[in-house]
Amino acid sequence: MTDLMTLAKSHPDTTVTVKLKDLMRFHEDITADLEKRLLNKLVEIRKDDRYLSINQVCEIFSIDRSTLWKWQQKGLLVPFKAGTIWRYKLSEIRAMVNKATNKTNK
Repeated sequence: MTDLMTLAKSHPDTTVTVKLKDLMRFHEDITADLEKRLLNKLVEIRKDDRYLSINQVCEIFSIDRSTLWKWQQKGLLVPFKAGTIWRYKLSEIRAMVNKATNKTNK
């Protein structure tokens, strides 16, 4: 089977006849490639993201636990529960800081 993707890229306006088994193989190849890319992206995201405890978040912002609780109630910074422990995503903390910084710069 000729590589259909290469053929399509090099001759996009050409009409071809393709056997169904070749078309199915092409579909499987594209699906496998997409799954591989998504999995790699997920691994990359997980490597980059850290999970912080309540105390760590309070220390970063120099705030009391009650202030963090109020932020949670307002939906500003929402934790998730890992077993019995509440954790905050560092990426969400960064996003909140960036959002607040952008508002003050306007």
